[in-house]
Amino acid sequence: MQPTAGGDKSAEEKRIAREDRLLLLEMRKLEEQRLQRELEDKKWQQQREEQRLQREQQRELEEKRLEEQRMHRELEEKRCELQYEEQRRQREFEERKWREDRASKESTAVKIKTWGDVLRNTITKMPSEGIDVVTRFVSIDKLFEQLNVPPDLQAILIRPYLSDRAKLLMSICDPTHSAKYENIKDFLLKELHLSPAVYLEKFNSLTQDKSETYSKFSTRQMSLFDYYLESRKIGQS
Repeated sequence: MQPTAGGDKSAEEKRIAREDRLLLLEMRKLEEQRLQRELEDKKWQQQREEQRLQREQQRELEEKRLEEQRMHRELEEKRCELQYEEQRRQREFEERKWREDRASKESTAVKIKTWGDVLRNTITKMPSEGIDVVTRFVSIDKLFEQLNVPPDLQAILIRPYLSDRAKLLMSICDPTHSAKYENIKDFLLKELHLSPAVYLEKFNSLTQDKSETYSKFSTRQMSLFDYYLESRKIGQS
């Protein structure tokens, strides 16, 4: 039985329709593949970007860590430099102070020896009698003034000439008050308990020694009179 023209057309249409469906399916498949590739590519790009950002973050953290280490080293080096400089200045200060102290001691020792030699033939041992101590102090005052003996050496220079009694009294004196000649003099005169009557009696009975010049005798008289007035707390005009 021969196919009819209408039947051939129907078969052709079916074939074409089937091919269209296959083509459509193929196109959908290709589109899905394209979309899948795009999705994978986008995912890959996103992963790469994440990795890049992660590497960038790690790099920044590493740079920050290295910078902190560098700053720490610089601070430590600076601290060591400052410490070394401070130690150097301290050593220089101590050495300078040691040299100055040594020079001062040597200078003081030289001054004491020099003035000691000067006074050796001009001062005799201090008498033990209380009232005579007064006139001796007056003579020493005049001598120190005439020779311009440095005040800081006077207390040291006078000690060898103190009497045994005066040395015994000085042994109970506060050391802080025995560094100056004036303090030593005031302390000894106070400890001797000389009353105004004693000064006055000595002044009235004072006589000139044969070997004593009028000037020295006059000095002894005036010193006794001055101490008498001082003991009576009478102001001098």
